[in-house]
Amino acid sequence: MKFIHRNENNKTNELLNWFRHSTDVVVKNDLIAEKTNSVYTLLFCKGLINVQLLEDRLLPFLNNVIREDTTAIYPSLKSLYVVHEISIEPANKRKIEQSLFSGQVLLTNSENPRVYAINLADTPKRTPEESNTEISIRGARDGFIEDLETNFALIRKRLKTASLNSKSFNIGRRSQTAVSLLFIEDIIDPDLVARVEQRLSRIDIDALVSSSELEEELSDSTFSIFPLIDNTGRPDFAVQSLIQGRFVIIVDGSPTVLIGPASLAITLKSPEDAHASFYMVSFERVLRVTGLFTTISLPGLWVALTTFHPDQLPYPLLATLTLSRTGLPLSLPLEMIIMVVLFELFKEAGARLPRAVGQTVAVLGGLIVGDAAIRAGLTSPTTLVVVAITMIASYTFVNQSLSGNLLFLRIFNLIMCAAFGLFGYFISVLSIFLLVGSLRSFDYPYLGSFASPNATDTIKTFLKAPFNLMKKRSSYLYPKDSTRQGDRNEN
Repeated sequence: MKFIHRNENNKTNELLNWFRHSTDVVVKNDLIAEKTNSVYTLLFCKGLINVQLLEDRLLPFLNNVIREDTTAIYPSLKSLYVVHEISIEPANKRKIEQSLFSGQVLLTNSENPRVYAINLADTPKRTPEESNTEISIRGARDGFIEDLETNFALIRKRLKTASLNSKSFNIGRRSQTAVSLLFIEDIIDPDLVARVEQRLSRIDIDALVSSSELEEELSDSTFSIFPLIDNTGRPDFAVQSLIQGRFVIIVDGSPTVLIGPASLAITLKSPEDAHASFYMVSFERVLRVTGLFTTISLPGLWVALTTFHPDQLPYPLLATLTLSRTGLPLSLPLEMIIMVVLFELFKEAGARLPRAVGQTVAVLGGLIVGDAAIRAGLTSPTTLVVVAITMIASYTFVNQSLSGNLLFLRIFNLIMCAAFGLFGYFISVLSIFLLVGSLRSFDYPYLGSFASPNATDTIKTFLKAPFNLMKKRSSYLYPKDSTRQGDRNEN
């Protein structure tokens, strides 16, 4: 902290003492009222405010007002800036800290036990750009960034209605991270809003750094393998979710927003579904559901068939498998587990390396090491193909949390099949179905429209209808307004 020492009252000294170790806080004590001889003190963080506005407008304005009439400072400030008044008391220390470190300039004087917080915020932020994880083909290319107000504006420009409500929270005793809960009041279930507000209000942590931490705090089950809250980096998908009767949570400092309640159906959807033909989207949704079963169960099913039930395989295929496994030192289950872990290793390496070389290393590394493993007699070509198909199937999901967590279900299914054959396969698949069926997101069933008593909801989960036929919202969310289109579309 840099300042010129002068005699201030106890309240000003107390204020300065709170920030004595904050080297990024600048203090100016050179504003003196000649008539009253009182000293005015300014505190601000140089990297969080508009310095040009401070030097060109606020400081000259304060010099003129202080010289002419000190009693007119507060009314004059309110006429030009967003200003709020805070008493310098220990009970208000956190509020004053939050104001200062949010980009506001604090003004006080030796005669006044209060501080005026003047909003000159200009915090560091980048311009909206396309999301790196949700690539756009025909959709919008503006993605969320790390600034809450900008993210809110990206949603607001798509929903020009007063029904879009927002509620603000500050979470984290030290971080005071700003969080906004967004929902469309005349669509969303009121009980859902009350439930989310209650969970947000009871969070008590020292710092909230990312939206992932908030996701864990809000989830119905902390240890769930399936994500119980969805996330996206694209404003258009967030707007689609709001219109369906869901809520969106924006966390300041995070380039992704949270969407709830989540369901297996929304987790398997892509933001691009709204911008493609219903023929293509329907086909892709069936592919994703197929990919979900494939990535979980294909390695285990292959082990069960080749190890316990070879009589179920065609004779030419069985002969090929027998020849390809001649001389291999490892059993098929152990070989399969090693190859699954090896592919995950390449995937992790590709994600952590710089973008320019990450994909190249992952692809070439997989080809070279796979070919070398076959030549060295450590694995068979069929095992390599099965694992490769399994990994490719996992890449069909947009939700990266789901794609990564399915590894544990894959290993579980593989171990059960290695121990009990097809019996273990069916037991593991049944266990996974029971697990998914028991999950809830904000007290809504995770299977959602998959298990809806309304047959139309179930069909729409797999197949996308033409837009002019999508007249109703999903009933399992209990929306206040279930109608999306008027009767004029029936003509």
